[in-house]
Amino acid sequence: MSPEKNNYKYPLVSITMIIHNRKDDVRESLIHIFKIVYPNYEVIVVDNISTDGVVEMIEKEFPQVKLKKLSENKPLRARNISFQIARGKYIVTLDDDSYPEPDVIAKMVDRFENDPYLGIIAFQIPCGDYFSTEYWLSSEHSLNTWYIGSGAAVRREVFQAIGYYDETLEGYAEEFDFSYRALSAGYVIGHFKDLIAHHRPRKNKNRFFRFFFQNERNQQYLMGKFIYPIYWPVLFTRSTFFRLLRAYYLEGKKALFWAIIGNIWGILYIFKGYFRRVNVPIMIEYYLLRARGYIPSLWSFTIDRRNRKIIVKNLKKKCSDHSQCPRFIDYQKILNSYYVKIPDNLRRYGALNSKINITNCRTNEHERNKIVHILNVGLNELKGNIISEINYYDHEEVKDYENAREERIKLWKKMLFYKKVMRFIYHRGWNSTKNYL
Repeated sequence: MSPEKNNYKYPLVSITMIIHNRKDDVRESLIHIFKIVYPNYEVIVVDNISTDGVVEMIEKEFPQVKLKKLSENKPLRARNISFQIARGKYIVTLDDDSYPEPDVIAKMVDRFENDPYLGIIAFQIPCGDYFSTEYWLSSEHSLNTWYIGSGAAVRREVFQAIGYYDETLEGYAEEFDFSYRALSAGYVIGHFKDLIAHHRPRKNKNRFFRFFFQNERNQQYLMGKFIYPIYWPVLFTRSTFFRLLRAYYLEGKKALFWAIIGNIWGILYIFKGYFRRVNVPIMIEYYLLRARGYIPSLWSFTIDRRNRKIIVKNLKKKCSDHSQCPRFIDYQKILNSYYVKIPDNLRRYGALNSKINITNCRTNEHERNKIVHILNVGLNELKGNIISEINYYDHEEVKDYENAREERIKLWKKMLFYKKVMRFIYHRGWNSTKNYL
């Protein structure tokens, strides 16, 4: 590892990790981290009052690590402190049981340097667990609206623009919150399947409380913080149905119990999020509603025979294969049913348009125009290929795409209508709605 200073060819990268016990996992992760093939990086570890000797192990075996000891176990506060300590142009976030492959950092820097619209890069995490991004995230030619903190990288300027993690969440779903604020500030989230990070999650005695209660509660908080109240009934209904089903598939009755409690407690957190509401541009909120499954709502599931058959078929048995878990059926089968049989270049064209829409949210006009120009060049290069691809596909396949387009237009018109309603209420003197406008 070279001296910790930025240089033209190899900008400094800060690799951050928070720990709480798990001595052997931390040792294994650090061993792999120091095998990274990149000449200019620093490693920052923040400890949440560990008691198993992990701190002493790091001081003895990895003296080059920048170690910060805290007096309380606050995971998100520890994350934020690690980001504040970091001095790199790009900041990598890992868990104590995750690490990137040796060539990932060099590839990551190359992507950031060549794609100025990227604010966050989500690594591919093939861990075969619920936290695996193999099933969650789309390809680099699709719009991603979130990432997983056990393997991701963020430009320093994103933190400077939108701040750090929301410590109200206390852990779980903080990546969603940070992602939504980054998108609203005009930063695109990219997912690249050749940037691989390995994750070794393990079960612990607090798993049911922390994941199935805390995560469900926090999801409702985010709904109140980012989404118009007019959408709350549909999203909450859908969330309750699919998430409870997912909890039962993953861990059985005990997980189902904690998920129910989390969703009930989450009703209060909806309003807690509302009072900390972030003014999200309507285009970004449109993307968030699509990502959170507003289109395939519970009502859509009820009347859509194809979607219903998918769920009912898998209700008959609990699946050990997480790719068949309802969480993934939900996103891969139901949501993707509105994007079937789209030619590859047309999908890329749509992704570039989405990146332009997000980049237009940036406040720096010079930077915004420069990046939009680069993206428009890419759009023009794709146009010829798109025409030939559409001519290749038969009429029924093109019709499927047109049907998907109609669904998106319906949602967009509905959002514009709700926007007008909120404006009308505001002009009638209801000042509590001013944050929407």
